[in-house]
Amino acid sequence: MGGLLVSVGVIAIFVWSVVRPWNIEHVNGSESMTEDMIHLAQPYSATAYRPVNPRPRQPGSQTSAGHVLPSWNHLASRTDLGLSDRERDLVMELERESGVPGWVLYGLWCQRSGCLSGGWQQSGDWQRSRDMALDPNSRCRRERSQDCLEEWRALQSICRQCRPDGSAVCNPDEVWSSYALALGPLQQLPRHFILTEDWHWQDHIVDYDGDGVYDPHRLDDALASVATALRNGIITHGSLPAAMQVYAGNAEPELYTLLRDQYYSRWCAVDGYCAD
Repeated sequence: MGGLLVSVGVIAIFVWSVVRPWNIEHVNGSESMTEDMIHLAQPYSATAYRPVNPRPRQPGSQTSAGHVLPSWNHLASRTDLGLSDRERDLVMELERESGVPGWVLYGLWCQRSGCLSGGWQQSGDWQRSRDMALDPNSRCRRERSQDCLEEWRALQSICRQCRPDGSAVCNPDEVWSSYALALGPLQQLPRHFILTEDWHWQDHIVDYDGDGVYDPHRLDDALASVATALRNGIITHGSLPAAMQVYAGNAEPELYTLLRDQYYSRWCAVDGYCAD
């Protein structure tokens, strides 16, 4: 009987050594990962956590996708604010469609990322999201604990949307973000886009450029979805300051005042940018 138990034990150890998850010994050298972390650390899979693609622009929009914003071909032509004509047109179109002032949208973009529309790897403020989510010693994990892992789940799901040609929006293992995993030109947390409880998009998420997916790194989609969130907030809470308070949360109680003081005069100083 003793020999049989030893044999069973040897077989069990051998089987575990073969089938154990690859990442237990490769992610930060940790041998004490939870089952949740083991699952989160799996290599990129194009099928996991894929949500239903976001809703397109509403049929009642004042302009159709591509009408006012035909291309990005004239990026070299800069406006008085340092934006491209295309970026300026986007802000103004969203102001017309949502009723959210252009200076608010411009201010949020500049305040969040310095009006960047790319180049995340070149900025010292962004790092590889996967590393921050799975390193127990990262700032994200230290300060946000389980929330950091939940943001990582949502980020994976966002990346795994399927474009019409069958490709994924991005590889989550190669995405760069803020330490808290905030994404793109509006620096929003992944769970601002998608509900991880049932893997559905938040109500304000819109595929503004009409390419079949929501991409938080595309200024069109990101800025349009923020405008929609603020428009919905104005309807629900009765005013733009109240809507912005809900949008920003407790972390930024004075966001409306900050943007008004820093960006209203800058935007409206350009002839034709503000109606009043």
